[in-house]
Amino acid sequence: MLINFIAGFLGLALLILAIYGWVKLYAAIISTARSLEALLAIAQRTEKRELKARAEANIPRVL
Repeated sequence: MLINFIAGFLGLALLILAIYGWVKLYAAIISTARSLEALLAIAQRTEKRELKARAEANIPRVL
């Protein structure tokens, strides 16, 4: 009886730890996605600035 209680308690503890791990993983993925989104926005602004400067200087765009 006591062994079943201890096993059940350990199983519940492992389940809670697994859920906590998945939540932390999900949070890390969301954080990474937001960081990448911010970097993309910065790159797009930089590209727009560069294209505007090239247009003003009449420099053709080279890929």
